[in-house]
Amino acid sequence: MPYCRSCGLFILEDATFCPTCGTAVNASAQTGQTVPAPAAVALHLVDMGGAALDTTSATGRMMLTMLAGFAEFERALAVERTTAALRHKREHGRVYGPTPYGFARAGDELHEDPDEVATVATIRGLRAEDLSLRAIAARLIADGVPTKRGGTWAPSTVSKLLRSTREEATA
Repeated sequence: MPYCRSCGLFILEDATFCPTCGTAVNASAQTGQTVPAPAAVALHLVDMGGAALDTTSATGRMMLTMLAGFAEFERALAVERTTAALRHKREHGRVYGPTPYGFARAGDELHEDPDEVATVATIRGLRAEDLSLRAIAARLIADGVPTKRGGTWAPSTVSKLLRSTREEATA
């Protein structure tokens, strides 16, 4: 198992940096040992005033950690905003992605498609009778029921449809 020659810590095979001391390492294919990269490896960031941030110092590493924390925080906020916007659109019958099975798109709005709603009810009924997903898909194919895009039914398609309609019913 490779190890860091700077601090002696055993590291993962595909590691680029030692998690303890931050030394850059290269795994040698022949020997399986790790060899430290040149000692002058450092990351330098430039702030708005043009001053360099040296990540080899404690202050530089702290600043880099804080910047990474703020980036993660901003990403989490973006996820929350996107999730809330999609939930709002779903709850108000607006288009929020691909048209779900059981609905038809009219401009920017979703309306129930009676034929697809009947198919969903049939699928739920067959599943309530303890038919397997494969048997339900076979029955739909035999009955000539088209999928949303006109393809053939597969057990995974039936499963996704049951899961998505259950989530929409509980939302």
